[in-house]
Amino acid sequence: MRAPLGGTQTEDLNRDGRPDVWRSYNSDGRVATVSVDTNFDGRSDVQEFYENGALVRRESDRDFNDQIDLVQEFDQATQQIVRSVADVNYDGVADLLVLFQDGRPVYSKWAQAAIRTVVGRNAGATKLSRTADLPLLSLVDPFSNDLAFKAVRVSPAAVDSLGLPVAVGMPEARNNAAGLANSSSSIALDDQSESRTHAGPSSLRGPPALHFLS
Repeated sequence: MRAPLGGTQTEDLNRDGRPDVWRSYNSDGRVATVSVDTNFDGRSDVQEFYENGALVRRESDRDFNDQIDLVQEFDQATQQIVRSVADVNYDGVADLLVLFQDGRPVYSKWAQAAIRTVVGRNAGATKLSRTADLPLLSLVDPFSNDLAFKAVRVSPAAVDSLGLPVAVGMPEARNNAAGLANSSSSIALDDQSESRTHAGPSSLRGPPALHFLS
C-alpha cells in the first residue's frame, strides 16, 4: 500500500477491530511518527518520532499509566542509541541518565536525591480521557543540560562492571523500582550511586535508530 502524503495509516495487529498501530506521514510520504499499543488496551504506549524517515526518539510508557517513563534518543545517521532517560520509580520525573557511544553505555548519572523525591503528576486523572494515539503525558527530565560529552573508548570489562548491558526486546512494564524494563536501549540497574562518569565533556549528541516497526 502506498504511504499517504501527509496522512495517517492504522493497523490492527490482534484483529480485535480497533487500531494497534498508528503511522503518520509527512508531505513527501515519509513516516513522521509511529504510535503502538503493545498491550492492546486501545491506547498507545510507545510513540516514535522520525526525521527524514529515520528514527530519532522513542517515548515509552512501560507501566501503562499513560505517562512516559523511558525516553530514548537515536543518531539519525547510524541509527544507534545515544541517550536515554528513565523514570525508575514511576513518579513522573526521570531518575537515571545514560549516554551511549557505538550503541554501548559510556556514561551514567542518577538525579540528585532532592530531585528524585519530587512527586510526578497524577497520570491516573487523565487515563480515562486518553484514547488511541493521543500524546502520552510528558516525563520531567532533570538531565536536560547533560547533552554533550566527549566519548572515550571503554573496554567490554569496564562496561560490564557498570551493570548497564543493552537488552533487546519490546518495552516491558515493571513495578520494581530497582530495575528498568527490557527494550532495545533499556538498561539493567544494579548501582544507585548519585553519579558515575566514564566520559569527559564534548560531543556525543545525535540519534541512532533501531526501527521499532517496518
